[in-house]
Amino acid sequence: MGIQSHRHCNTLTIQSFLIAPCPETRVQGCRATRRYTRVQNNTYEALFILNPDLEDSEITSVLETLQDMITTSGGATLKIDKWGRRQLAYMIQKKREGYYVLIYFEAPPTFITEMDRRCKLIDPIMRHLVVQLKPAQRDELLKTTEAEAAAEGTPEDAEPTPPTDTEPEDELVASTEEK
Repeated sequence: MGIQSHRHCNTLTIQSFLIAPCPETRVQGCRATRRYTRVQNNTYEALFILNPDLEDSEITSVLETLQDMITTSGGATLKIDKWGRRQLAYMIQKKREGYYVLIYFEAPPTFITEMDRRCKLIDPIMRHLVVQLKPAQRDELLKTTEAEAAAEGTPEDAEPTPPTDTEPEDELVASTEEK
């Protein structure tokens, strides 16, 4: 890991992080020709078709592996949709079905080629496709995930109302005394 410090502007260049040149290429009085800033993460949608013969524990381990890949690259998983087993349009690896998983995540642009390479090496993944989302699609995704989180949080936050036990017991006692 190499770290360079520019005295005039207190900028650090760390080579282990993903960096890209800043638009200000020349700084007056600086020996360095460029200042560096971090690369902004893009939002992606990835569809994975997994082997349908996998058990639930194996599917979760593959998903954990994918999440670890995303987080170690400096990204974040936004949403995971498990679509389940579905029929394929054509046979893949002599299988007529596949387990579909859709993952929304943020990651640096250079990570996608690395992810593509790694996904080809993971045996349970039969096919995968990664598409970059447009800003409008990203905003819509964030709104829906926030709405889903709020909808899930509402029943937990609401206090349960105590049942009215007096009326049914009185009716039960009255009906047993009559017999």
